[in-house]
Amino acid sequence: MSAPIERYLSGEYLSHNPTWDEADSPWKAALIMNMLRRHHIVPRTVCEVGCGAGGILAALRDYLGPACHLVGYDIAPALEDFWVKHTPKQVTFILGDFLAMESDVCYDLLLMMDLLEHLENPFDFLRRVLSRANWFVLHIPLDLHVQGVIRNTPLLRAHHQTGHLHYWNKDLAFMMLKECGLEVIEWEYTAGAIELPAPSRWREIARWPRRFFFAIAPDWTARTLGGFSLLVLAKASVSYQKETL
Repeated sequence: MSAPIERYLSGEYLSHNPTWDEADSPWKAALIMNMLRRHHIVPRTVCEVGCGAGGILAALRDYLGPACHLVGYDIAPALEDFWVKHTPKQVTFILGDFLAMESDVCYDLLLMMDLLEHLENPFDFLRRVLSRANWFVLHIPLDLHVQGVIRNTPLLRAHHQTGHLHYWNKDLAFMMLKECGLEVIEWEYTAGAIELPAPSRWREIARWPRRFFFAIAPDWTARTLGGFSLLVLAKASVSYQKETL
């Protein structure tokens, strides 16, 4: 049996996701910027690990201006065809393993947008990137919800079609971040199932109960109906910083 990483190297992932979900990138970039502004964070160097088609970084260029150095890493060779169209945005895209390169470089901001669920060992990855940035923004899908467990097919689809190897709810995601040495500064739910275009009539109908219940009971709705993710602003914990002194 081939390793999960092979689906990105061989083109299997591209065959299931021909757009690499690039259409969602402006929405994600806006969410990132809103969070940074609330904390008066103005990064001069930004790196996204698992940058995919590069749309988030390209969109961030419009917010952060020409002086900000933007770098994206990914391992999938097929992505180079997507990156070419972002040439005017002056984003540096690198085909390779982030952990194996530039180990002495520390960025102002490191982005991990819908990345951790694709990694075989997200715990090891998070611990190894703690020294690589001052701030971290993560987007983590909350695939572990009551509806998904009962129906089962959403979990199987997340694995077979989009390559998810791990499933979290909010509390489990926070436990992972804490155990890996990250301190959560701010978090919010992102409502992709409500705010992004619905891919089918059934999902369009499913928006209404999600929208209604999320307005009055967001935690319950995320745990029960699903369709939500976490956007997290974090930094290395004080205990980790002391260990590195």
